[in-house]
Amino acid sequence: MVIPHCTNADMVKKCVEAAKFAPFGRRGAESAVRAAGYGYKDFNWNHYMEKQNEDTMLIVMDEDHEFTENIDEILAVDGIDAVNFGPVDYANSMSLKIGYAMSAEVREAFDILVSKTKSKGIACLGPAASCTPEGVTTAINNGYNMIILGNDLMHFSNALRNLDDNIIKNNHICVNEKSL
Repeated sequence: MVIPHCTNADMVKKCVEAAKFAPFGRRGAESAVRAAGYGYKDFNWNHYMEKQNEDTMLIVMDEDHEFTENIDEILAVDGIDAVNFGPVDYANSMSLKIGYAMSAEVREAFDILVSKTKSKGIACLGPAASCTPEGVTTAINNGYNMIILGNDLMHFSNALRNLDDNIIKNNHICVNEKSL
């Protein structure tokens, strides 16, 4: 579960309470769901809740300057598994132009996040600048221990861009709702 725009500890506490069962939170109980085997045969509430607390990953997003301002209080909340750093959104929260996603101010916030999550044993998640071995190596060297390598739409779009124009035209592939 990824929670966007986490700016203070109270918000994160409410997210943990909603996502986790006791003793961490107050997630609603329902056994007629796939994760609970729909409550059939040998269903055990205590085992189910314990397993769900282990299996439900809670990732808070650090994409606002307020996160850095409140970082110690936020990271003190029990139940956070990882923090996802969003450099573009972070720059935007500081009214910086998007091209400044790794400006000195954003880089400083990122370095603070890496240091503090590492000391707390919380994973630090974020995007590789490129989906190449070099991009991944750079992300690891920068401090990420969970790396985002894009999304399905980005990879599909890149694949289309890399196709030879003749292949697209000869096979009548539709791009941007227009047949080429």
